[in-house]
Amino acid sequence: SMNKPLILLLILLYSVMTQDFNARKKNEGYDSSKTIAEYLISYGYNFEEHKVPTPDGYILTLWRIPKKIGQKKIKRQPILLQHGVLDNSFSWLFKRIDHNFGTILVDEGYDVWLGNNRGTIHSLEHANSQDYNWKDIANQYWDFSFDQMGAIDFPAMIDYICDNTGYDKVMYAGHSQGAVQFFIKGISDPEYVNTHIHSFIAFAPVVYIQNPPGSVFHYLRDYPIIDSLY
Repeated sequence: SMNKPLILLLILLYSVMTQDFNARKKNEGYDSSKTIAEYLISYGYNFEEHKVPTPDGYILTLWRIPKKIGQKKIKRQPILLQHGVLDNSFSWLFKRIDHNFGTILVDEGYDVWLGNNRGTIHSLEHANSQDYNWKDIANQYWDFSFDQMGAIDFPAMIDYICDNTGYDKVMYAGHSQGAVQFFIKGISDPEYVNTHIHSFIAFAPVVYIQNPPGSVFHYLRDYPIIDSLY
């Protein structure tokens, strides 16, 4: 039978996901009947979708909002926004259009890119789809961790943005897990970060999970599943 820590973890994940879903449902800014492209275009923003292959075969999806419709095509400083755990790039866009961090940055003159990590709803593809089947939870497709997101996905997206904008350095903002990816690459390859990152913004960054407040985390912090995640 399930032990207490695992049950608490499932309750915690369910609570986070349902609260997030209900908050988005009540939001008056986003029309769920529209695709993200239709939503942004309806408010006057250009939208592009890009596919980024990784060295180990995963295919990541990048969303790009380069400028507002009708604005002159000029070089703008690129910035990559990277989502947190159990999330995707929509987290930067689901609020009222003038409250979204992604569109605010476009209004301020930035070339905005939004990343989606492997295994998220927008990045489920693999170059070898026969052997790497995301629909099978036991398949080798799912044999990855935050290490690969930091060591492989992070530079794959940064390199792609540099190649497609002509900029040598990208601004980077990571929320929670997104910040972890920066730390992983920065620790293992500081030269890459120094030569490719213009500046770094960390929202709710995570490094260790030994000391979080709350009784649920006290049960979870020594549970093996936490070691497999972090």
